[in-house]
Amino acid sequence: MLHFFADKQARATTMLFQIIFITISATILFFLLVRAVNTFVSLDEHPEQHALTPDKIKQFGQSSALVTVGLFIRNFPRFNPQKNEFDVDGTLSFEFDPSIVSLETLSKFSFERGTIDKKSEPKIRSLHTNKLFVQYDLRVQFTSGLREDYFPFNGHSIFITLINQHVSPGEVMFHAPPTTYHVSDNLQTPGWTLHSHNVRTGYSISRIDSLDSSKDSFHPQVIFQLDFRRDGMRQILLILLPIIVIFYALVASLGIDPETLKTVIISISIGSLTAILAYRFVIESLSPQVGYFMTADLIYFVILGATFILFFINLITDLISARIKELITISIHTFVLLSVMYLLHFNT
Repeated sequence: MLHFFADKQARATTMLFQIIFITISATILFFLLVRAVNTFVSLDEHPEQHALTPDKIKQFGQSSALVTVGLFIRNFPRFNPQKNEFDVDGTLSFEFDPSIVSLETLSKFSFERGTIDKKSEPKIRSLHTNKLFVQYDLRVQFTSGLREDYFPFNGHSIFITLINQHVSPGEVMFHAPPTTYHVSDNLQTPGWTLHSHNVRTGYSISRIDSLDSSKDSFHPQVIFQLDFRRDGMRQILLILLPIIVIFYALVASLGIDPETLKTVIISISIGSLTAILAYRFVIESLSPQVGYFMTADLIYFVILGATFILFFINLITDLISARIKELITISIHTFVLLSVMYLLHFNT
């Protein structure tokens, strides 16, 4: 009788140990995920741009026409970072001295990695400074150099790059102060929130011959940047929560008495491993199609590896003492938490 109650108490202690460690581990993991969501990280490629330093301005010539460029972004009729497809509606403006540069020259602007779907006739106003202020209503279809290495925790920086390939910086220099770049408060970007935006000017280089820089051509350029962060944790939970729950259910099976419920333990182990392997197809359908590993993939592999270890441990669960199972539990939780911590905070 005493032996029976001692075994029962030992089993209860083992299960309580599992529950306590799962609670602690889940709390730490949730904190890591929330912190990653609330930290803006973008690994997107920035367009190449060269700064107009005083030496470069002197090299291009001091007689360049200074043109002030402005942009108002009204909305994104299409905003799909997963497919890298964007359409933007906005108003582009130029302020310039018509005695130095012509409107015809400025109207030959274009956008790198983009095409102009719609372009209104110029709206022209004369300013009291004897300059012209010209506006174009536009719709531009473009792509950006998006990277999904940190998916699904990453933000995105998208770039709208204005260029005029018909003039050089020696003829026209673009100037775009922050006061001339605005984004509507009613921006419609489902699943994403505008984090910040900024603008910078310079020039681009078209290299014809990599061995002869004298053949290079230079063009004035303005890069309008918009930084977006994910709106909430919905997609993250859809991708990661099921496999995390399955993993913790499998960990809890270490607290089940193998003498009376070994069949249940084996069933949980097989079911958990099968479910995690099958859920890979769901993750794939929710993820961008890229040729490199993303953070979601790496977290999946960490949990899959831990699941395999627990699966094989459960096959011989009746040969392992309760103390060894407690050490295995601590080791598994530590391995998963340290791996996730590294992937979320030290691998970006």
